[in-house]
Amino acid sequence: GTSRAIYAIVGATGEIARWNGTSWTAVGSPIGAEIRTVALLDVGSGPRLYAAGAGVFRWNGQFWASLSGPSGVNAIEVFNSALYVGGAFNTVAGVTYRNLAKWNGTGWSVVGTANAIGVNGPVHALRTLFGKLHIAGDFTDTGYFYEDHRSYVAWSGSAWSSSLFGSCGLLGNRYLSSTIFTSPVDSDLFALAALDDRSSTSSAVLIAGGDFASRCLSSSSASEYPYYNVNLGIGVDGGPVLALAPATLFGAPSMVVAGGFGEFNGVPSAKLGIWAVTPDWESCSTEGQPPVITLAAPSSGATNASSVVFSGSIDEPATLTINGMSTTVAADYSFSSTPRALHEGLNSFLLEATDWDDSR
Repeated sequence: GTSRAIYAIVGATGEIARWNGTSWTAVGSPIGAEIRTVALLDVGSGPRLYAAGAGVFRWNGQFWASLSGPSGVNAIEVFNSALYVGGAFNTVAGVTYRNLAKWNGTGWSVVGTANAIGVNGPVHALRTLFGKLHIAGDFTDTGYFYEDHRSYVAWSGSAWSSSLFGSCGLLGNRYLSSTIFTSPVDSDLFALAALDDRSSTSSAVLIAGGDFASRCLSSSSASEYPYYNVNLGIGVDGGPVLALAPATLFGAPSMVVAGGFGEFNGVPSAKLGIWAVTPDWESCSTEGQPPVITLAAPSSGATNASSVVFSGSIDEPATLTINGMSTTVAADYSFSSTPRALHEGLNSFLLEATDWDDSR
């Protein structure tokens, strides 16, 4: 159907689950093969659920049907009313694909031209934007046409190109300046997403995340700006960016960035951050922030009972004390204290939660 839902891959045998906003349900029986990606895509006959990894599969409403496609698939996307897959595969049934393949509804075909088929290394991400299929991964050329396409290339349906702007190996990073052009990335790309800041009818920007360093050169000032792992501002520090997801922050378009990095702009990030189109980074981390206690009971400040039980939850892993006495916190951060004695008159209790960096 077309209702909003979240799909997840569960386990190593191709179990797919659907979250409808209140509960998880299984989507059919386990596929019986490793699945690396799942997506709801419209290839021309309405939205259908696809899953791919050790093969390509489509949910028909009753069971998962195999499309007899390549194995080792990392990414799936729709482009020009066809299903494209990318991954780490070379030949299928004797046909050379070189890590990219297209399904037209009845059969598989190669991606590229006669002298430039596929790419020479694994594909990690696919994204359709501006009438092109954008391809990211760990490769250096397209097929047998040896032009430098380090980790990124775009396919128009009939020809290869190196960037949105027509220059070899470039990714736009206009959050530093409207006149910025960038150098090629120097290593792997793992994620692609489109971010539209609504500044114009054609304002979407292709965002690429990975494990790379690049630089921005302003054509107006000739100044260079380095950026790392994602083309948002000066990027993130430390480990790679592994996932990108468009979102809305305070009513404005934004991008959720996740991976192995430790901080952005010197701010600890706990491997997760949100880029707002202001532009600025917003922390998804609780580091430096005190834990928040939500008290469920007692619900009233007055009672005739001889004791009271405190229960509720904390918003992050933390230790909890009540008047200095330790209280057990469950794995889901909930707690329920032992009964605490009351005496006639005013009784005072101090609940204090302390997290790993001693914020309280």
